[in-house]
Amino acid sequence: MDLPLEELFNTVVTVASVKEETIPETPAVVSSFHTKNMATLGLRTLKDILSFMPGVVIDDSTFGNTQVLIRGITDAYGQKVLFLLDDVPLWMPVNSSIPLLGFPIELIDHVEVIRGPGAVIYGTNASSGVIKIVTKKDSDNKVALSLGSNNKYDAQTYWQETINNKHRLTLSLKKQEDDGYKGFYEKKSGVTKNNDREEEAESVYIRYNYNDFEVFTHLFESQFNGTLQLPGPLTRTLDATYQSALIHVSNNWSSEKRKTTAYSDYNIFYYEYPTQDDQFGAGIDAKSVFEPEHDNYRWRTGVTSNHLWTDDTSLFIGAETEIRSVSDLLEINKSTGTESILVASDNVSEHAIFGQIDHHIGSWRFLAGARLTRNSDYGSKLTPRLSTVYNIDDNQSLKLLYSVGFNAPNFFQTGLNAPVSVGNADLDPELIKMMDLAYTHASSDHLFVANVYHMSAEDFISRSRISDSNSLVNTFLNAGSYNRYGAELDFQYRKNQWTSYYNLSYHHQANRHKTITIPTVADDIDDQLANGTPRWTASMGKSYKFNNRNQLGASIRYIDDRDEIGSLTLVNINYSYAYKNSELYMTLRNVLDRTSENPDLSSFVFKRLPRSDKLNYLIGIKMSF
Repeated sequence: MDLPLEELFNTVVTVASVKEETIPETPAVVSSFHTKNMATLGLRTLKDILSFMPGVVIDDSTFGNTQVLIRGITDAYGQKVLFLLDDVPLWMPVNSSIPLLGFPIELIDHVEVIRGPGAVIYGTNASSGVIKIVTKKDSDNKVALSLGSNNKYDAQTYWQETINNKHRLTLSLKKQEDDGYKGFYEKKSGVTKNNDREEEAESVYIRYNYNDFEVFTHLFESQFNGTLQLPGPLTRTLDATYQSALIHVSNNWSSEKRKTTAYSDYNIFYYEYPTQDDQFGAGIDAKSVFEPEHDNYRWRTGVTSNHLWTDDTSLFIGAETEIRSVSDLLEINKSTGTESILVASDNVSEHAIFGQIDHHIGSWRFLAGARLTRNSDYGSKLTPRLSTVYNIDDNQSLKLLYSVGFNAPNFFQTGLNAPVSVGNADLDPELIKMMDLAYTHASSDHLFVANVYHMSAEDFISRSRISDSNSLVNTFLNAGSYNRYGAELDFQYRKNQWTSYYNLSYHHQANRHKTITIPTVADDIDDQLANGTPRWTASMGKSYKFNNRNQLGASIRYIDDRDEIGSLTLVNINYSYAYKNSELYMTLRNVLDRTSENPDLSSFVFKRLPRSDKLNYLIGIKMSF
């Protein structure tokens, strides 16, 4: 039901480095939470676990999908954050959507998050941070079934088998159905709308390992819904289906001083949006589809090598190439059969070479690297990374970190052509520069991290509404350069039967204007996201293990007020009972029965959007085999 101390507080992470390192050692600001421990706090979904991390906020958007804010930086679909399944990027080529519904939680061992760019190891989309899903590698075989409010049903399994001590086969399945809760939408014009917020998902994950060779495939389909803006007072109900098929192949060659990895992955990832305008009886019935679907893909191939030059110095180099492609995105009127192209078919290639030197001298560690990225549409960008780590003693370290993230516009941002939302073919790539100063203290019973950061953005790609005398258009623009700074605390502690988690984050520029205003010209746009960024966020979780069978836990997540939305406190309570190879649990979610809402950072049309149900529950059973 929980992890031993050495695993909990000396957890190794890989999201910020080319090898396994503890959090005090790794040259980045990283948080890592095991799903087993989060479950005891009543956090049993990937979205809940991410929302518990310092500096991270999870919102819903008008499009029904989930937005991830890391230090207040976000995008309607997720372009600012890089999402990894182990070390494989997983995001949609047309609009950079990331999948938060497509994974069995039983497949996930732990979740690692970098706050800030990961420019050398990773390329596009790593400007605000990196989320890495680390899958299980052991034979902790389980079947799990949970039932909950709104007729929620979730069945999962994880199975791993080693054959002849050489071949390892892993299988994980998920099936989730949910009738959804009533979501309340309020537009800035005063129009309101109720809409069921459904979430359903299916996924299959298969992995095969033989020595240093690995191949895995991940297929998923998820459905959710939202509400779109139409001209005038109308709103359109949207039901989205995301589909993805990923295959990844890699092989390692290792010697005493060198490890070389070659890899290739191919990911078809697209969506379909059936829409129904049921407001005021307008009766518009349409769907947005890609044709052909299989032309929406990302194909990435690369090779890396880490060479131990001396006992104190290592050199890491790599090269990578990626092709991104989309087919025509069509909106089809089901009544008339009329078709219009929302995004025209297109493709782009991105090539990169990267490297870094990692040198240790006494208590000091110095890391310097850079990534040179050449995009076929936007030319070349060089993004550096510099890190200094000073080990005060065996338990304490100081880190001074600097990194730059590069983000090329996606096809949606440049080529969208819809009635109230258009792309901008003249967009430039954005750069986000981040400086961190962090202090870490770790021992056998606790982990404490405190850091301050300063961020500057150049040519930040922002979705904005521009008003003039003739029209009101939702488009994409390069906002003016701006700066932010803030601070974060992360504390984990265990004593006797108690395990505790505390974190706090502060973003100085948050809620700068309190109310989002519509600029009259593009030059007026700087940091509109500051209005939707909470100044303070905090999380606390505690669990108590009565004995080998009974455990009780609770979590509190606080989000400060922003734009026109008041502060929000979410409380979950969990009770678990273990007997032999089985575990029974009951989780109460949003115990305070709060109306959970967030501002509209996608279209700036709605005052408030629903982000979760009020008081609801989950009951479940897990069986090991």
